[in-house]
Amino acid sequence: MTTPKILLTAAAALALGAAVAPVSAQDMPSVPQRTHIHTSYQNGGIGKEQIARMDRHMQPYDLRLTFSEGPHNAYAAGLQLNIYNAKGEDVFALSDAGPLTDVKLPAGHYRVVADFGGVQRSGSVDIQPGQHASLNLHWPKDET
Repeated sequence: MTTPKILLTAAAALALGAAVAPVSAQDMPSVPQRTHIHTSYQNGGIGKEQIARMDRHMQPYDLRLTFSEGPHNAYAAGLQLNIYNAKGEDVFALSDAGPLTDVKLPAGHYRVVADFGGVQRSGSVDIQPGQHASLNLHWPKDET
């Protein structure tokens, strides 16, 4: 037996007492903010406008990952990303990461592994309560 889905229009939501706030295009991030196995994240960063929007919406995220390639540090996208906790458990995975990925993680030590063009890079990062951490993984152009 399937459960019927209920869709509310703004008018119906107001009639039921729900708060409906107008959202302008400026307030909406140009990159999706998603949840992966109880882990919130945003991914994107193509162009200055998208980077600025990600920066404005960075507050809930503890970790910013930046992926780059080549001698001029060009942004890299389309990576396979995995984040492992101190126990070696895969706590986050994304198959089309970059060039920027922001992730909300609990405090702790993490190993980040990314594959770009069949070449893996990895790094470690410590997440401290109330602090933002960052990690850049770079691929020389001749390896990808």
